[in-house]
Amino acid sequence: MQITILGKSPSWPDAGGACSGYLVETANTKLLVDCGSGVFGKLRERIDYAEIDAIVISHFHGDHCLDLMPYAYALTYSPRWSEENPAPRPKLFVPVGGGEALCNIAATFGP
Repeated sequence: MQITILGKSPSWPDAGGACSGYLVETANTKLLVDCGSGVFGKLRERIDYAEIDAIVISHFHGDHCLDLMPYAYALTYSPRWSEENPAPRPKLFVPVGGGEALCNIAATFGP
């Protein structure tokens, strides 16, 4: 198992850094734990975001989940995906009530 710290900044990303985010890799699985501000870009520096099998969000503070929006946009709107080549959909694990919170965020900030 390999754990890569993608971000460790406090409630705001340090210059050139990212908030909470960890890439956990085994021989068969790639897991993203938290996806705070700046983490999606740091993830893309390391691997193809389409390789992520699952995302775990520890709690709904912005520094742990705000980059879910650009991640979702990349999976939805990137020209690399089509009906013939659909985007992967990583499993998403969130705290109780998290599904409703994500729907509210998407309704507020989505296209």
